Amino acid sequence: MKEEPESRSHPGTAFDWKPADRHSMTDHPQHQVRILRSDEELRPLVPAWNDATIHPQAHPRLFLDLCTADDVIQRPHVPVITNPDGSIRGMMTSRLEHSKLVRAGRYLPLPQPMARTIVVPFDGIIGTHPSETAPLLLDALLESIDGGEAEVVELPLMPLDDPIRLALLDHDDPRFSKATPTNVAHWHIDIAPSFDEQLLSLGKSTRGTLRNNLNKFHREFDGRHEIQRHDSTTDLDELLSSSEVIARQSYHRGLDVGFSVSKRERAIYEAAYEMGAMWARTLVIDGRPAAFLHAFLWKRTLFGTYMGFDREISRLPLGTILLFETLKELCENDSVDTWDFGPGEADYKTRLCSRRVEEEQRTIFASTLRARRIRMQTGFFSSVESTLRKGIESLGLDQKLKTALRNRARTRQPEDHDEAE
Repeated sequence: MKEEPESRSHPGTAFDWKPADRHSMTDHPQHQVRILRSDEELRPLVPAWNDATIHPQAHPRLFLDLCTADDVIQRPHVPVITNPDGSIRGMMTSRLEHSKLVRAGRYLPLPQPMARTIVVPFDGIIGTHPSETAPLLLDALLESIDGGEAEVVELPLMPLDDPIRLALLDHDDPRFSKATPTNVAHWHIDIAPSFDEQLLSLGKSTRGTLRNNLNKFHREFDGRHEIQRHDSTTDLDELLSSSEVIARQSYHRGLDVGFSVSKRERAIYEAAYEMGAMWARTLVIDGRPAAFLHAFLWKRTLFGTYMGFDREISRLPLGTILLFETLKELCENDSVDTWDFGPGEADYKTRLCSRRVEEEQRTIFASTLRARRIRMQTGFFSSVESTLRKGIESLGLDQKLKTALRNRARTRQPEDHDEAE
């Protein structure tokens, strides 16, 4: 009797889930886990892997190119179970990195401990039966870290009702269920049939402010602006250089996060171009780049990556204006169903997004002494950051902090980002 693949809905929708019968898997040789550690071992799986991809960050082209280009990535570390017909029953598209453990929602430039980490990217648990096979795949990763190949397994964000998460919570090894979860909101804009309907999804106050800002923008910059559209047929270098001009002004650069023209980012963008997934918009005013939006377009979903705007050009919120000018375009051409703005809190997401999904991320540490020490350091700095952040926000100093970080980024730019010149 032919097995039906599991049905995985779009993140944030309801799932029907039943605990998997793990014994039925381990009784069959075809359900044994292999760990693939090289490009050569993974290449034969690319056709089946491509078919199973949900998120572009887990696409084989992007994954393999990134493993080659990024100096912090040591190699692939991919546990996989295949079906008799060669399709992927379950796979974690994970990689072994030696890098800093970046805390979710990082806000201050505090120290970050270094660790060898097995990282599973967004929607990186794939296959025809991902929730059924996830416990076996995780077992393979835990065996790797306990054997000394790494100190940490960093699992992806998952909706609370994701059947993969529920299967891992039910797993015999308690380390997933005992790991402290980091809870974040994941934000989406569902594209309406018309721009007027899109605006009606906003609160009355937000809608009024937005219309007012759009009107002011068109009065002030009538005939002086254009929106440049970028995809996999346009010039990549032009997009990256204009976005870098804007990103230099952002406070994110002071935190060493956000967009930059690094070797890593270039590999990601070049892979997205080759996949046909690259999508971006740039607002240009008087010939000067003023704001940008970057995303991957994949299976009628826009997966947002970076956005930014230059505050020196205008006091108007140019980033929000570009976003809604782009939304107007999307409502008119029916090419996108959902714009995924990713996880994390931001004022513009709260005001503008139409859907919020609660998700969590879990990090599992090895049982080694080194891993325990790293875990203690991570917990200490997370606690310090949380306390400082609450104090800064209660004193109303958060905007001053962002300004200081923005100035820090400008002064450090010549030394730290030579590749952008």
